Amino acid sequence: MVAVPKLGAGPALGLTLLGQLSFGLLIDHLGWYAAPENPVTWTKGLGLPVIFGVFLLVNKE
Repeated sequence: MVAVPKLGAGPALGLTLLGQLSFGLLIDHLGWYAAPENPVTWTKGLGLPVIFGVFLLVNKE
């Protein structure tokens, strides 16, 4: 809520989704909250930096 006026709605939403995907990957990998453990594969591990890179390219000023 604090970052929206400074960043704008789009970048704030993008960072929120990136954070949720990162935490979801961590929950899957470690098996938190009684979730079955699903190890991080190279495709999952490569997906987050690619998404972050696209986020940086789209929001470049």
